[in-house]
Amino acid sequence: MKSKIAVKNKIQSTHSFKISSFRKNINKTVPHKHHSYFEIIYLSAGTGYHTIDEHPFEIVPGTLFIVRQDQVHHWDITSEPEGYVILVKRPLVDQSHDPDLKQIFATLSSKTHAVSKNTSFMESLFELLHIEYQKENANRIIIEGLLKALLYKISEFDFSETINVAHSNNSVYQKFVSAILQNVAQNHQVKYYAEMLHTTPQNLNAICQKETQKSASTVISDYLITEAKRNLTYTDNPVVEIAHGLGFKDDSHFIKFFKRHTSTTPNVYRKSSF
Repeated sequence: MKSKIAVKNKIQSTHSFKISSFRKNINKTVPHKHHSYFEIIYLSAGTGYHTIDEHPFEIVPGTLFIVRQDQVHHWDITSEPEGYVILVKRPLVDQSHDPDLKQIFATLSSKTHAVSKNTSFMESLFELLHIEYQKENANRIIIEGLLKALLYKISEFDFSETINVAHSNNSVYQKFVSAILQNVAQNHQVKYYAEMLHTTPQNLNAICQKETQKSASTVISDYLITEAKRNLTYTDNPVVEIAHGLGFKDDSHFIKFFKRHTSTTPNVYRKSSF
């Protein structure tokens, strides 16, 4: 294993959207993240496995994956794949004047994996979107329209894996989640994030309760536990280094925190994840 989870970037910093054909030469990849974008992957051919946050999913024709920016994933592909990859950054959604596009993204953000045998219409939408994107003067309105149609078609899939993510369009809540991703190693306090978002801890708590039925401090704790599990699984860093990297002053505090939320210790969890 490595001392750090790799971060890969497949889109230019100035772009908020990209669609491309799935690379045919992918065999195995190391566990990695994509910090800045939401990824939708459709495979019409290929075999093997795609692991997302420790959950292995078999690849069969008609498989769809959705990977959030904070998730760790890797591939073990055993035969030539075919399909498409879509990358979407938050600005494309935030700057859109279409509320339906924002809502469908919020809904799909909790989905992970689905398989369907009835994909001909969806494949046509992928192809049309890919053709429009490749044009020298691609029309943003057409791209958004095709993307919206594609996302609605995807939402009809029977997803086998759903993660606990709030379906929220609340801008303060979304900014809170983004702030946690960027700053949790420096501070775990609700007051810190409330001040960053120019609101009060009470208001931030009320927003989190409305959007997730959880307090703001629980939202922070959930992220810390998830990130701790990823580091314990995908790196060989000592517990003390993981604790420090997540903003804990010492490993004993981190161990107590981890055990309180998982009923096990970091070392026991690490051994059980192999």
